[in-house]
Amino acid sequence: MTQCYLNGRFVPLEKACISPMDRGFLFGDGVYEVIPVYARRPFRLDEHLARLDKSLAAISLANPHPLETWREIVARLIEQAAWEDQSVYLQVTRGPMAVNGPMNESSITVPSPMASGPRSSELIIFAPGAICTRPAICE
Repeated sequence: MTQCYLNGRFVPLEKACISPMDRGFLFGDGVYEVIPVYARRPFRLDEHLARLDKSLAAISLANPHPLETWREIVARLIEQAAWEDQSVYLQVTRGPMAVNGPMNESSITVPSPMASGPRSSELIIFAPGAICTRPAICE
């Protein structure tokens, strides 16, 4: 059974619920990071977590976890997942819109199998040297 980490708890993926009022769901108001995992070893984990932190800071959203906590969450998800090669998807949003009062941040972390190649219904485009329209924050 695949688990995810949602708002401070490990839960079965099929039982995970995100509010339809979540600003990430409604407006894309959040940040995501995808970490490839090969042979159950996350590729450049600290670099991905540093980029997550930088992206959150760029939209003035607090990082919900310190570096060591993110490492522990990712390690646990990799360990319990069925796949040797996988991707771990991190998403942090501003959480549900508040009717009255402050919003609460929301975060979800999900493992998934890594695709070994394109499916017939997918189109993969590689554009080396693509122009970045946001040079102040692109890496």
